[in-house]
Formats: sequence, structure tokens, C-alpha cells
Amino acid sequence: FYLNSPKEIVVVGDDGNFLLKEVWTRFIPNKIVVIASEENNDADLIPLLQNRRMIDGKSTAYVCENFACQQPVTSVEGFVAQLEG
Repeated sequence: FYLNSPKEIVVVGDDGNFLLKEVWTRFIPNKIVVIASEENNDADLIPLLQNRRMIDGKSTAYVCENFACQQPVTSVEGFVAQLEG
């Protein structure tokens, strides 16, 4: 955390394991991973979860870094591109 800002990764949705698999199979140092349900009851306690929702009823991933978030994605391909970018 000292040298690089962490990637903040949020996966919203109960069936998001296909997205989480991409996080756990890659070497991504300094990452914070938060898994949330669609109800997102912890958004008041965890600022990273505020305004994070599923898109079109699909599990959705949010990748943030340096206080800026990329567009939310629902596809593995889009998520991988953000993780590697």
C-alpha cells in the first residue's frame, strides 16, 4: 500500500463467482476485494459499496483506483480488461 495505491474491486450479485475467479487467478498486488449482495445493506457502513448495483439483473464488477472508478461491467472479458489495465 505504501508504494502503490490499491485496486478496489467490488462484485455485486449472488452469482458473481465467475467474476471473482478472474481476481483470484491473477497476481494483483495491493487489492481490496468486496463482495456484496444486491440488497447491499452494508452501503451505509462501507463507502466503497455506495451506489453499487447490479446492471440488468446481472452480477456486476466495479474496479476503482486512485479515487476513480471505471465503468461497471457484467462480462468476464470487460472485467479482465479492467483488471489488466
